[in-house]
Amino acid sequence: MSALRHEVQREVFANSGERVVAVCEVHKPYKKKKTSVLCVVRGPTFNDAHVVQVSRAPWRRKRTWPISEVHSVDVPSDSNSTILELMADKLYSWVCVGAEERREWLRALTAAAPISAPAPVAPRPAHIHENDNPAPARVFRVPSQNGRMGILIAVADLQICC
Repeated sequence: MSALRHEVQREVFANSGERVVAVCEVHKPYKKKKTSVLCVVRGPTFNDAHVVQVSRAPWRRKRTWPISEVHSVDVPSDSNSTILELMADKLYSWVCVGAEERREWLRALTAAAPISAPAPVAPRPAHIHENDNPAPARVFRVPSQNGRMGILIAVADLQICC
């Protein structure tokens, strides 16, 4: 994974002053031949972080979302699952190459999320039960759209469901 991260850093982000924090090799469901790389990228300033989708051969940026525009990331609670759904301007669904690679990418995404100014959280539906957690992140148990029971972690504007 570090070789892929260094290659993406050198080929795509070398001249921009941005630093690749984590990468995850993904493909669309049922289309394994077209792989791309999801990157968590830090900009030149501390609060400047992005999620970038990079396509291969030739290396180029395909999509970029500032972390503030990423509404949620949904992953199944099964630790060996490789499914990843990102909600930004629309719902994007991918299958990661490896479960460990996906976990490291999610950790980097959570660490890059701004926590200095918590945003107001929308009112929760009655079926969501809040845990007694005094941490700055808000944790909720929620049923997801496809019937799985998951956990919703809300840090500022970023929500990660697992």
